[in-house]
Amino acid sequence: MPSSQQMNRNTRKYELNSALSVLQVFNPLNDYHIHHINQSTSPILLHDLIDQARKTTRFTIDTEDDYYTHQPALIQIEFIQDKSIILLIEINHLPHASSVVFWLIRSLLKVIFNSLNVIYSWGDTKDELSKFIHSRLFSFETLLQINNMNIQKHFKNWHDRRPKRQCISVSLDAVNRLCTYSRKSTTNFNHKWSLQMAIAYAFHEFLDKSRTK
Repeated sequence: MPSSQQMNRNTRKYELNSALSVLQVFNPLNDYHIHHINQSTSPILLHDLIDQARKTTRFTIDTEDDYYTHQPALIQIEFIQDKSIILLIEINHLPHASSVVFWLIRSLLKVIFNSLNVIYSWGDTKDELSKFIHSRLFSFETLLQINNMNIQKHFKNWHDRRPKRQCISVSLDAVNRLCTYSRKSTTNFNHKWSLQMAIAYAFHEFLDKSRTK
């Protein structure tokens, strides 16, 4: 049974999601194709993805916990291309560690994490991925070599240094939340913008987080 603290957090999240939903829905700038990576993934596809990864130098990475158990469950990786490739690596549905498919997934991640590539993230990628060490898809030593660009930090610096503007003209609740959040960023050095609030502030768009932890 969820704790009262967890229930309160879920309630606040639901209220924020509802308030921001008056905005236009977030729409990615480029087309993309999704691949679910799990025990059913074919070796042929993984070989092709390894080839694509070798031709790509910029990636984005995000992770998600299971909605119910709150345990690390999903690694999301984008190959930044004209038509992006999105990998959804399902940690709870991986093949056996001795299988060829598991070895190919591990090899794919080794190519992506090459120090010559740039990994964009919202937050520290190394901290996020360290929760998945138990999966044996990569080692802690591999994480240390990642060339990570933490966009969350860059966004806060951009926001705090730019001239302040009027809040957007949408529902009063959304305006109040965005204005309060913006003021908190300028007065608190350690304040961390959520991706949902950053998109709402910068692009006036709604990123639905109702199905994430």
